[in-house]
Formats: sequence, C-alpha cells, structure tokens
Amino acid sequence: MSSETLHVKIKEDETAVLRYQKLKSIGQEVLASGSFILTDHTTESDANLGKKILTEGIHETNPPLWASYFEHIIIAPEYGKKIASSAADCGLDVNPYEIEFLLHLHDVGRLVTSSAYLRNDYIGNRLLVEFGIPRPLLRNLPSNEKLMSTAETMNLDHEQLTFQSPLNEEQKKIASEYFEGMSPTTRIINFADNLGKRDKKNGLFNAEIFLSYLKSQESRYDQSSLWPSIKWALPKRQAGAILQSYIIEKTVEWLTNLGVDLNEIHDQLSDFGPHFIVVARHGELNNPKNIVYNRDSFMLPEDRIHLSDSGKNQMEILGQTLHKRQFNVTQIIASPEERAQESAKFISDQLGNPPIAINPNLDDNFSPGPYREKMTMNQLAEIGGNVYSQRWEKYQHEQPDSVVKRMHQQFMEMSNSLKTGETGVLVSHGDPIAWLLNTLQSELIPNPEDLRHLEYPAKGEAVIVIINSDNTIYSSYSTRSFLPTNRKIY
Repeated sequence: MSSETLHVKIKEDETAVLRYQKLKSIGQEVLASGSFILTDHTTESDANLGKKILTEGIHETNPPLWASYFEHIIIAPEYGKKIASSAADCGLDVNPYEIEFLLHLHDVGRLVTSSAYLRNDYIGNRLLVEFGIPRPLLRNLPSNEKLMSTAETMNLDHEQLTFQSPLNEEQKKIASEYFEGMSPTTRIINFADNLGKRDKKNGLFNAEIFLSYLKSQESRYDQSSLWPSIKWALPKRQAGAILQSYIIEKTVEWLTNLGVDLNEIHDQLSDFGPHFIVVARHGELNNPKNIVYNRDSFMLPEDRIHLSDSGKNQMEILGQTLHKRQFNVTQIIASPEERAQESAKFISDQLGNPPIAINPNLDDNFSPGPYREKMTMNQLAEIGGNVYSQRWEKYQHEQPDSVVKRMHQQFMEMSNSLKTGETGVLVSHGDPIAWLLNTLQSELIPNPEDLRHLEYPAKGEAVIVIINSDNTIYSSYSTRSFLPTNRKIY
C-alpha cells in the first residue's frame, strides 16, 4: 500500500491502514498457533485455519460490507471443495482442502478496502504473503491483473465488449491459451469464486445468471479513481469480463467431461448460505433527570424514558445502513419498553416497513432497585453498574442466568424462522444484549462485575451476527467504526 500511496501522493484512509495491520496480526497469530505446516499438501486442519483467520478478521475489523460479501465467502469455499472432491473422485489430481483454504481467504482484501476493484486483490495478496502462506500455494489463486492484461491483447470491439457479437478465431486462440495455462486448482477456484454467489431473485448462480451478472458489472463499480491500480483496470475491466465468460464456459465443459455433475452440486447448495441477525441496542435517550431507568411498568409515567433527537437519528442511520448494505430485513422484534419500540419503528421506516413484533424475552433485566432508591446514572456507574449483587437482594432483581436463557431463546427462535439470505433485527437493552453476545458461543456466564468490560454495546450500536445454514455462528461484527473511540455505555 505504501509504495502506491507515495507514487501518487495520496494518503491511505486511516481506518484501512488499521484494518490491514489488525488482519496481518490475526493471520500470523492463527497460523502460528495452529498446525499449519508449510508443505505442498494442505489438510482439513489448514482449511479450518483459513476460515478462522477470516471469521476473526471480520469480528475484529467491523467491515462496512454488503450482505452479499458474507454470502460469497461462505458459499464459495464449500462450492470449490465439493467440485474438487467430485473431480478427485473422477481421477483428477487436486486437493479439495487446498482449494477450500484458498477460497476462504481469496477475498480477504475487501475487509481492508471494501469495494476498491483490483486494489482488493493487491492488498489481499500482500496480506496472504505476510500471513506466512507459501508462495507456491498462492500461485494457484486466479489473477485479475493477468486476466485483464490478456483480455486487452484480444483487441475486442464495442459490440464484443457489450456481449453483442462473438469472438473471432484469433481471439478464441488467445482465450484458449489462457485457459490451458490455468492449473486444475486455479480453474476450480476461479469457477467457485465467480459462481459462488447468490442472486436475490434466482438463488445460487448458474452460468446463465453469471452471464447476466457480468453484463451488469460496470454498473456496480466506480468509473474513476485516484489509485493507479484502479485507474489501470478501468479501461480493461469490460474486456476482462468477456474473457472470464469464456473461461467459465470452458471450465463447465472441462468438468463435465471429467464426469463432475455440476447440476447435482448446484442443487445440493441451493439453500446453502448464511442468514443474519442484527442485535441492536436502543438509541440515545432523553433523560434530563439522569435517573436510573429500567422497565416502564414500575416507573412513574412522567419518568418513563424516550429517545432523544440524537437517538432517533441513530436508529434512522442504522436502518439506512442496513438498507445500503442490502441486508434483506424481513422481521423486527423489539422489547416491550417504549424506547425499544420507538427504536424499532425508526429502523423499520428506513427498510420499507418490515413488520415489528413485541416480545418480553427481549425486555430489560428486571432491576427496579436503583430507580426506587432514586439513584442517578452517575451513582450507578460509580458502583460499576452491577445490579445483580446482594446489595439489591430485597428487590428480587433478575439474575444473569434468567436473562441469558430468555435472550438465547428469542435469538434461536428468530434464527430458525429466517431463510437463507434473510435478516432479522432484535431491539433490546444494554445488559441483555451483552449477556447474549458474551454467551453466544460459550456456556460460561461472565461475572456480572466484568460485564461492562466485555462486549457491551453503546446506545444506538448494533452487532450483526452471521449465521451458517446449520444455525452455528460464523462470525459477528459491530456497526460502529473500527477506529478506537471512547464509548459511553451508560
């Protein structure tokens, strides 16, 4: 990144630099801590390490990516592994785990620079080297730069660039030589990378959907950039799409002739992919008395807390963010408290008004003591915010195991109700969300005194949980900026 930045005298975004550094550290630590041996035979354990790098990287960098990215990085490795396994059964010398490993990490650069065409590849490739992955293994990754350079030599005219006329014989010769120069591993990775995507209307890509996707490629990318790598790619991108369509066509023929049943594999993966649950804390509140609020039911009507203007704006922005990143929100469930219901409504308004349901499982923890003793938020903060200790025994405060149980129940009920590619939103409160997030992949319930020092959302913050087809957690990340901030919890 630095040499490119110096050449054009532009400075890389601070967040991108921090994300790169974080991912580099994660990759090196994961490979060093595992059994990854730098040999020419990648194992299932190695493939799992590749997945671990990506899932931890997502969790640690809060990438501002579209839902389709997460679908792709889950579908493509499975697609590639299945094709490779079938091809190996037919006698082809390929390693399914090597292909799975590389497909887990082939798009890691997007965690740094989002949708910066080609720069993602340069940055991702540099990261893979810095992780410590041997270069002979990395040479099996397809190269967009080589693809576009080759396509440029084909001298395609306008009608060919717009898919209106076929290649001539000389152009076919260039394309054929490019395909023949690809290793079997590279061909399968390239195929799974390009078709391991999901179309909202038609489901998992097939060759026909992929062709339509290529034809609309230019509408998804910026047409200008200050970065030399992107500027270089801009006039070559359409030609690259034509060559890619040829390669995919030839890959289908090659695999079919080997005996690989691509239709069967496609059908097996028809419902494969993630769904998403957005766990959102209500927005900032209008609390001029600075009272320790809790459930509306035991508070005086004049003390009940509502969203402030800032809180309303936070929830609108969250809704807009989910819409912009194309999360297909089909349902929203909120806590019974008015501040949560208001938050849900502001989110829903930005998403085409998906239905809102109210469920007591998402309620704030029952902790009336501080309110009844007329404590201020500052006073509660001074004692660590712990409302579960013996100090409050006479008020019969709800204990962590009870909160964890009902939050998990609601989380799983929503997860079970979502189809592949769908998103649900849960709107709740600080402590209940923290209990949920910190126990999603662990049976251990943290010490209440530690809760606010663990994963604890600020008001207006949401955590997006990516869930596999089998309802296991793939990863999660926050909608807040990756840049370090002094977050106010109370």
